[in-house]
Amino acid sequence: MTEAEEQFFTDLPQQGPGSDYETLKALAYVRQGLQRDSHILNIGCGTGRDTFCLADHTDAAITAVDRSARFIEKLKSLRGKRSVTALCADCREAGLQAGSYDAVWSEGAARHLGFAEAVRQWHPLVRPKGFLVLTDLVFMGRHYPYEVGYFKKIYPQMSALSASVAILEAEDFRPIATFPLSEQAWMPCFYDIIERRLPQFERKYPEEKTFVRTLRKEIQLRRDFAEYYNMVFFVAQKI
Repeated sequence: MTEAEEQFFTDLPQQGPGSDYETLKALAYVRQGLQRDSHILNIGCGTGRDTFCLADHTDAAITAVDRSARFIEKLKSLRGKRSVTALCADCREAGLQAGSYDAVWSEGAARHLGFAEAVRQWHPLVRPKGFLVLTDLVFMGRHYPYEVGYFKKIYPQMSALSASVAILEAEDFRPIATFPLSEQAWMPCFYDIIERRLPQFERKYPEEKTFVRTLRKEIQLRRDFAEYYNMVFFVAQKI
């Protein structure tokens, strides 16, 4: 990601599809396991949209981790009095204590590792009977149009929802719930905002043609083929 691209995403309210509605829907499945002294690890927090939603609706301490210094600085500027510790680091190199977290929460970051590798790496961080909550891009059926194969090219590990559930079970997690994001989470909360800001970005950074073209392609794919793929929430408990 170039500096211009990173700044573009830093200036957005969120760095991927999602909404507080879906975050709170997922939280409802794990709330009974969270106490006043609970600790949530938020991996790939971006500038903190889901971080702050969790902080505002639980009594848990939250550690938010992201590799982007720009994202973390923006999060810190918005944090206010919320009980959030922000770290700019790769979670594999952040000195995180195994078995220390009542919930590991990650919206959108799993695809940077691949779902299976993300689950494998994050498993040790979750305490026994703790929760893993993450979103990942999946195909919503066995068959999809040629155009939707674009996502398989940029995310080779992308698979069907059932395959992701099987991965969780193989890593000793008990799946509790799965549900897809709404179109509200995709379009008004994310892509519509991007689309409004792209013309100004394109004028300022004419060298970023590939970046702009890619975003426009993905927006159009969402409009034309939404029924064939989605970002899905996975809520699971460590056995």
